Amino acid sequence: MGASPEFSDLWERYDVRLHTHGSKTFHHPDVGDLTPGYQKMQIEGTLAQRLVVYYAEPGTPDQDKLAILDMDQIDQSAPHPAHDAH
Repeated sequence: MGASPEFSDLWERYDVRLHTHGSKTFHHPDVGDLTPGYQKMQIEGTLAQRLVVYYAEPGTPDQDKLAILDMDQIDQSAPHPAHDAH
């Protein structure tokens, strides 16, 4: 079974590009679907290590969802007052 002519043409051109930015959709069990933007950056002096930063545009539902998750994280890490044992 042979490759399609379109695939053969693409393979010959070897037009490969890194995906350094864009958006990705995630499903979080607490806030539902969110689609933040992302930016990948090469870390100088390393072998193929990259830093990926996700962000939400200001004023979007995604920003609101990330704020909810951030507040939830703060609530979970806050010290809880000791119960009185009287």
